Amino acid sequence: MKSLALAILALSAFSAAALPAGSGGTSPFAPNGGPGHAQQWRKTQAIKALRAEGLKVQTADGGTLTEAHRTELQTKLNAILAGNY
Repeated sequence: MKSLALAILALSAFSAAALPAGSGGTSPFAPNGGPGHAQQWRKTQAIKALRAEGLKVQTADGGTLTEAHRTELQTKLNAILAGNY
């Protein structure tokens, strides 16, 4: 199990290293990402996590979000867009 995890980490490191600088890779440490690149990456990750949470809640709600859940998710999205993530 440990060797599998190491192999996955090594593979992802080699894949990211093969990308040319500024190619739009997913690494927050990519060279020439520009100012604010790491912050934008974190914001994107927060939005992806919120989307996954929303889909999970929607499924638990029977396919349609309840008004309370919709309000809660919207509040979280507003916070992320304001820079609180």
